[in-house]
Amino acid sequence: MNTRTITQLSLIVLSLTTAIAPAHSSRQTFPTQAMVAQSGGYLLAQSGGGVNLDALPTGFHFFRDISDDQNYLILEKRGNLVVGYGYKYQTDLSYCYRGTAKGNFITDAASAKPIVTSLREAWEFAENRNINLNNYQKISLENIQSNIDFQQRLYECRRLLAEAPTSAVNAWTDFFFYRLYPQMQGEKLQPSQTQLQQEWVAIRRAIADKIRWTPRDCEQPPESNGYDVVNYNPNEVADAVFYARHPELNGRKIRPGETNLAREWSGIQRRLPEFVCDNP
Repeated sequence: MNTRTITQLSLIVLSLTTAIAPAHSSRQTFPTQAMVAQSGGYLLAQSGGGVNLDALPTGFHFFRDISDDQNYLILEKRGNLVVGYGYKYQTDLSYCYRGTAKGNFITDAASAKPIVTSLREAWEFAENRNINLNNYQKISLENIQSNIDFQQRLYECRRLLAEAPTSAVNAWTDFFFYRLYPQMQGEKLQPSQTQLQQEWVAIRRAIADKIRWTPRDCEQPPESNGYDVVNYNPNEVADAVFYARHPELNGRKIRPGETNLAREWSGIQRRLPEFVCDNP
């Protein structure tokens, strides 16, 4: 993705019934003609109005728009976060979104939709949107047409909207920090603890660009909501903490004979986990 534009035109951004033009390029991110089976009573929706996202379990869910039954969306819920793929029946129109589940709304949502370009595939992004699902009702995943690989499409949406929220970055920073200082688990740093604050910030800088949404269930901070540290290397985190403690070294390598420094670095590295979750 080389093109990122943010639009403020709420009229065209992230309305779940809005037609979205696909990119015309040699590489199509999503297969065209996304459809749902139309026979055998497949479109019988569950009773009740709207979608209560809070009541949905973790996993994949499929919905149709009762006000326009050509519009469908597939979402994956993890904790209170959702990533979704929406499309219009018998068209090439599609979009991705990511946000926070809150009742009948997806709040603080980011979205991506293809835009037409003569040169390459490009995407238009929007942020801080609230999506109303009052007109959507749930139907069975079995009704998704068999040639639609919805998990692959959601994976592509996760990659497009991979920027982790601040809460997830901070949760993972705390995770590593408390591995180094288990006696401080759950405590907030005080203004007078400047050295510890510097180490916390150093850890955050080392991991912030590595945090991505992944579909795996493994060891995670509860507040991470499905975001994991990918390409994790404990040596990089150890370096971040070590050089926060020794700014006088200006990032240079430990020299032969500096046994005390080498011992200190090793002590930091041993307290860190050998590995954490990664992308499948």
